[in-house]
Amino acid sequence: MPYIVTVQPTIEPVSLEQARIHLRIEDAAYDDDSAYVSDLITAARAWCEQGLRRALITQTLQATIQLPEPVQGRLSGVVGRVGWPIELPMTAAGTLQAVSLAEIETQIATFASLTVTDDYLVDTNSEPGRIWLAAAAIAMWSVSLNYPGSVPRVRVTYTAGYGATAANVPYPIRQAILRAVGHLYENREAGGAIPDSLLPTQYKVWRL
Repeated sequence: MPYIVTVQPTIEPVSLEQARIHLRIEDAAYDDDSAYVSDLITAARAWCEQGLRRALITQTLQATIQLPEPVQGRLSGVVGRVGWPIELPMTAAGTLQAVSLAEIETQIATFASLTVTDDYLVDTNSEPGRIWLAAAAIAMWSVSLNYPGSVPRVRVTYTAGYGATAANVPYPIRQAILRAVGHLYENREAGGAIPDSLLPTQYKVWRL
């Protein structure tokens, strides 16, 4: 499901000092390796977010989602049958903070804004987080896009993450990031993927 991060997190879930202690880097080597270790922290956090399918530190994302089934003639009630809501990537229960904008494609690559409550509802308690479209939103879909087999796209801008501080991120996830940093640091020459076994799978979003 295509999405981009439009506002990056302002901090990392683990600090440079925590990573240095985890890696047992001596003080004399600290300055030489600090920039490199900082890059590893960012890489490890991104790996953890992708593996768990959830944002960690507060960030803004924009997802462009194709509706899950043809909607021709479906101009009443809620779009999608039970079990097929519009799910938002990189969210989990308690991490979808707010939906700031929802839009529907009315012409090719042209989107019109939707109104919360009238056009869509937000469910922040599900995993992943989701929105439900109402009939009024689908009525905005231009007939020019209504060719056989076509479905409109919805673009959603939202804020996700545990919070703005590292302490908001669950401890097992922070430890997984440190272990991933350790793997990258020890294998800096050989490279290779971080083992999925380092992920705390109890935090993984299994749908999407």
